[in-house]
Amino acid sequence: MLGASGSLWLSAMQWFAKDWANALDTWRDALLYGGFGNPFVYLRRGQVLFELGDEKEASNELMRALLLGGEDVFSSEPLDYWVFRLVLKKNVINAAWGGTEFGSGLAEQREIAGR
Repeated sequence: MLGASGSLWLSAMQWFAKDWANALDTWRDALLYGGFGNPFVYLRRGQVLFELGDEKEASNELMRALLLGGEDVFSSEPLDYWVFRLVLKKNVINAAWGGTEFGSGLAEQREIAGR
């Protein structure tokens, strides 16, 4: 068991290596061993899920990051994640007013980001 600091360190290494599958497990461990309530942990989990194509869970994790840390959490992140957050925010507003289903629009997000 790595503990909180070990999990965060290993998670960061996997993140920068784009080792998404292993990073997902390690970010989960970081969450369980001291990262609960840390917007950065939710941000990275959401980004990893986004990279793995899990739209619904990515939306959930990125929303947690946004609610806990505000827009500043996204300030130094790549454009893909800003676009994802903007579309996510739009979906939440639409859902609140009876519109679009929460978490939809991955194709729209990738089109906007030019991916």
